Amino acid sequence: MEEEKFNLKNEYDKLKVKHKLPDFESLNKEFELEYIEKKYFILRAVRRRLNEKLMLFSKILEIILFPSGQSPISSHESSFFSDSKKQELFSLYKKFMSIERNSLKLDVTPDETGDVDFIKNLLKEWPSFKKEIEQVVNEMHESWLKEIKEDSENKYLG
Repeated sequence: MEEEKFNLKNEYDKLKVKHKLPDFESLNKEFELEYIEKKYFILRAVRRRLNEKLMLFSKILEIILFPSGQSPISSHESSFFSDSKKQELFSLYKKFMSIERNSLKLDVTPDETGDVDFIKNLLKEWPSFKKEIEQVVNEMHESWLKEIKEDSENKYLG
């Protein structure tokens, strides 16, 4: 008898009904759930995928908040943010770290209900988190465009 092929969407949909979770398609689009390859501990794997994206956002904030003297990239980008903006970003960073540490606790002491709560709670906050990070990334990008413009205006062709 041939072994049944694992279908993540079908397995997730069963858990979705049981735990009143959002649709697979919307989560997959945002968090790339299709990378989950195993049938076991699906909710834990989903929580980890969400947490990975949150940690990516945390790394973006770290570039601004904790620029490394050895990294001209972080030093350059950080200089384009005011101290008051950095304080706002640090508040956001603390939220991210609290959520991430909650995920870490769930890795230490696995709990399906905890995974479900994590997923639901993060998804409530996600639109505002995403909007704030988008603004930060746009400003980081703009810092390089300003640099390019200044370089071209001050170009010496002697």
